Amino acid sequence: MKADAPGGKTSSAQDDYDSPWKTLLERYFPAFLEWFFPAVAADIDWKRGHEFLDKEL
Repeated sequence: MKADAPGGKTSSAQDDYDSPWKTLLERYFPAFLEWFFPAVAADIDWKRGHEFLDKEL
């Protein structure tokens, strides 16, 4: 979502802040789940693969 910045310029700072986090989670998703949610990670069949959806809710 773009917000009006002072001076009439539009800013997409939220997108710039989100993209590094999204990249990290996509790259290290299995390790992230194993560290923070080990019980959930153990139940996932990682051989089936997974797909990240590039949409915001």
